[in-house]
Amino acid sequence: TIRASLARVFDDVTEAVHQAPPLPFDSLTVRAESAGNEVTLRMRGTAEMRDSAPLADLLLHYHREAMRVGARSVAVDLREVDFMNSSALNAFVRWFEEVKGAHSYQVKLQADTSKRWQRGSLHALATFAVGHVTVVA
Repeated sequence: TIRASLARVFDDVTEAVHQAPPLPFDSLTVRAESAGNEVTLRMRGTAEMRDSAPLADLLLHYHREAMRVGARSVAVDLREVDFMNSSALNAFVRWFEEVKGAHSYQVKLQADTSKRWQRGSLHALATFAVGHVTVVA
């Protein structure tokens, strides 16, 4: 039945969320949640050049899991991220290249427009995957 299929997808997404690789960040925390067929990544803190490679690995991990379970969207809540430099933002560009190639789910970047870096960077970041990534304030 449809209800049983949706329950299986929810269980798969929930399991994938809890199997993330360890987070080697000094000043960035990432918490993953799932509801229905949406995965939400909640980020808090700051991300700099040293965080770029582990952040890219983490985002690509969630990309593979979203593909595996058939998620329809991945929301990234950045409202509590105080700053992210261009090296860390490049991790998102790498992820968006994978999302574009897969044509399978949408990415929603949740922004706090009172933070200058988000006003200036997130909409520009979304242009790397037009039609696949949106910014929501």
